[in-house]
Amino acid sequence: MLSGARAPRFFLAGILGLGFWSPVQAADFEAIGLLDLPTARMQVDGALTVGTSQQATEDIYAISYQALPWLEGTFRYVVFNPGGKARSADTLRDRSFSFKARLLEETAYSPALAFGARDLLGTGVLSAEYLVASKRFGPLDVSLGMGWGRLGSRGAFSNPLGQLSGHFSQPRVTSDFGQGGTADLEDFLRGEEVGIFGGAELSMPHKMRLLAEWTSDRYERERGLGTLENPSAFSYGLGWRPVPGVDLVVSHQLGTDVAFSVSAALDSKGPIAPKPARAFWSVDEPLSRRGDLPGFDPSSWYARLLYDVERSGLMLLRGDLRDRRRTAWLEIENGTYAYEADAIQRLLTLAELHLPASVRTVHVLLQNDGIVQSHVRYQRRLGGGEAAAALSPVDASTLLTVLPPREMPGIPDFRTGYRKPMFNFGLTVAQRVMVMDPDDPLRYQFMARLNLGADLGKDWYLRSSLALNLYNDWETIERRSDSVLPRVRSEIRQYLQQGETGLDALYLEKRGMLSSQLIYRGYAGILEEMFSGVGGEVLYRPFPSRFAFGLNLNYVWQRGYEKRFSHQDYSVLTGHASLYWASPFANYDLALHAGRYLAKDLGATFELRRTFDNGWMVGGFFTLTDVPFEEFGEGSFDKGLFFRIPFNGFLSGETRSAYQTAIRTIQRDGGARLEGIGDTLWWEGRGHRADALMATRNRMVPR
Repeated sequence: MLSGARAPRFFLAGILGLGFWSPVQAADFEAIGLLDLPTARMQVDGALTVGTSQQATEDIYAISYQALPWLEGTFRYVVFNPGGKARSADTLRDRSFSFKARLLEETAYSPALAFGARDLLGTGVLSAEYLVASKRFGPLDVSLGMGWGRLGSRGAFSNPLGQLSGHFSQPRVTSDFGQGGTADLEDFLRGEEVGIFGGAELSMPHKMRLLAEWTSDRYERERGLGTLENPSAFSYGLGWRPVPGVDLVVSHQLGTDVAFSVSAALDSKGPIAPKPARAFWSVDEPLSRRGDLPGFDPSSWYARLLYDVERSGLMLLRGDLRDRRRTAWLEIENGTYAYEADAIQRLLTLAELHLPASVRTVHVLLQNDGIVQSHVRYQRRLGGGEAAAALSPVDASTLLTVLPPREMPGIPDFRTGYRKPMFNFGLTVAQRVMVMDPDDPLRYQFMARLNLGADLGKDWYLRSSLALNLYNDWETIERRSDSVLPRVRSEIRQYLQQGETGLDALYLEKRGMLSSQLIYRGYAGILEEMFSGVGGEVLYRPFPSRFAFGLNLNYVWQRGYEKRFSHQDYSVLTGHASLYWASPFANYDLALHAGRYLAKDLGATFELRRTFDNGWMVGGFFTLTDVPFEEFGEGSFDKGLFFRIPFNGFLSGETRSAYQTAIRTIQRDGGARLEGIGDTLWWEGRGHRADALMATRNRMVPR
């Protein structure tokens, strides 16, 4: 029986829709491997892989990320005995993390070498460590490794680490993992014997390949529970890559059943090529022909610039000429371009066409919701005009300087009179997905989402979001909260079932700058689906330091389950002090938040995110508070993954829209923070930081 039929159809369709380029073949337990066994191969840096494998013993759902050129991490959800085999007593559904690190790269004479560990921060039922080598001989790629734990159960020889310490030669302990979610290092690389495993991949025409492997796992747990009877150590399969980035494998595993796996990968690191610009002006068309536009003055450089800037997807807020018309100041707002550098480049290209020839220096201020985030100074080359705009790009460092963000000096001569309030309205079909739930790997909802926002003027904003249910399977959620903490998150079932159609947000917000280095926001109203309240945040961002410091404070009330205007009898004062660091290493950013959480527990949250200039973001977090693991419940402490996938690379036009979500192993009450008011000011301004702008400076030069 082909067990892949158990996978939700739209989950498989979503995987197939992700592929963009061709990675090495995916495996069931690692992003790169054979069938169930690892190899020493790695993906390209920044690759994100999503996959599922449907087998007789378990169904596996996994997300992998190539965090560094030599380091791969995988988050996995496993449903054991997925077919409900009558003779099996296995009902476990497990969530775990694994990693693989390359120790040596392959050369002409030596193999690649990697070390890895499976089932960290889980129950330990799949716990294993391994050392594996891979060598390619033309179309044949051969791997050989030795393993501990599950991969050492078919023992081949005594544990060589026993020569270093008798501890490693002791039998592995059937550890009590308590609530799960913690690592037990007592068994790491421990065992009386180690096993030998290996396999090979043969590349064939038509994007096909043959796979074969010999496992060192005896599957003693599954045999004891009745899922397997007498599994073979040998498995084989056939792989096919129908389109770049999508990998399909059909295999006969362990001599017992046919299994099916599908995975897809995409590159989060690759730059997005600038979209071709439409020219709204014509060299041969007299500007006087545009005089039929209301209020248009063809003799005004500002009017001509405004005309083209707006049609390029930007808002020109104000402008001025200073120093006897030798210096221009321009302030814009970007609601279109994924790269801030592209927005600046488009403005400077148009400025070359329309600014007076006397202007030698152009200052560009880029604003976002009332806060100036970027300040760039540009030195013109030929004094303006079409000849300057047509020049080929040169070294940007000779023309562009990134300066501290600031407000425009003095009172500008030109200010665009945009009508306030300015409303924006959006109606979209959206989905909400719950993955890796303890009782079900996937639940979902389709909804119509109505978003209404308004710029009220003077840096005041109205935000609202209404979810209108179209379809969901929330009624299948039966698990009740057993939390001994205030149930600030664990009653999610009630909110999903009673508030399937409801108001997710309705609040008023004020943003602004206290100085060039100190910015703020304040808000009040319905802040998210579970809490209403009032709060604020300030951020100190010294230029050009990679460090920043933030503080937020909120007083909130818990909302009623129907997600309307009622509230429950629970309120809390919550807030955090934050330290941010934009590291110079591989686009990694770190944050530490310490303070009081929604359940009134005290502790700290650590975040690590990798954010690229193209808008991609992948990261993780964990929170430790004064709540003991036993009181926290299943999972022991709050932890999860971040994802932000920009739509710009998928569409022909420019857009800043993106899909952003956080995936948790399980939602509990400890370590819970407000989530509906967007990211912190520092994360929001990540693309405007001095180091980020300087890295994309070549994209800013007019062309």
